Amino acid sequence: MKALRRGQTDAVEITLDGAWLGRAAMAEYFATAYRLLRPQGVFLLHGISDLPGRPEKTGRGFVRTYVFPDSELPPIAKVLAQAESHDFEVRDVESLRENYTRTLRHWARRLEARQEEAIAEVGEQTYRIWRLYLSGCAWWFERGYVSVFQSLFVKRSAHGVAACPSIDSIGTRPQRSDRSIARDRPPRRTPSPPDARPGRGTCQPWK
Repeated sequence: MKALRRGQTDAVEITLDGAWLGRAAMAEYFATAYRLLRPQGVFLLHGISDLPGRPEKTGRGFVRTYVFPDSELPPIAKVLAQAESHDFEVRDVESLRENYTRTLRHWARRLEARQEEAIAEVGEQTYRIWRLYLSGCAWWFERGYVSVFQSLFVKRSAHGVAACPSIDSIGTRPQRSDRSIARDRPPRRTPSPPDARPGRGTCQPWK
């Protein structure tokens, strides 16, 4: 975002590596994104938030002590309210909690597989901190205490135009003649029966 401060763009994307650095930082993110966007521009935000039911905080905790000092995980409702307070319109919000559980465990396995290299690079203490952080976070995501949200906002024009596609237009294609459709249609094949084994043909929970 720093590289764009002197101009404007049609889209801004921010991925927060860990957590918000306080409410003031959140306000600055939205204010800067709004200023950088042209009218009808879009802002995609990817960040972690607390979920209802998370155990009450009793101190700084492991993450704020060793990994992300002074960080906060505001509920998604506060993030959306902050966006609206800066005149953004909320267009879409998606929770990727189960996906991020798998991602964190994958990162932890990769870190463990290269343990010697990691220790040689940052030392054993830092290696152990991040190994515990990745494994612990995976558990918190799995239990439903935190989630990662991908939110899409738009900066409307002075006349309220958002320029986002309507539901009716999504997935539509230009009309074609019946003859061209028949010519391009692939031969019909009989579908194979679903495999009865777990994970094949049925919806299974993430592992």
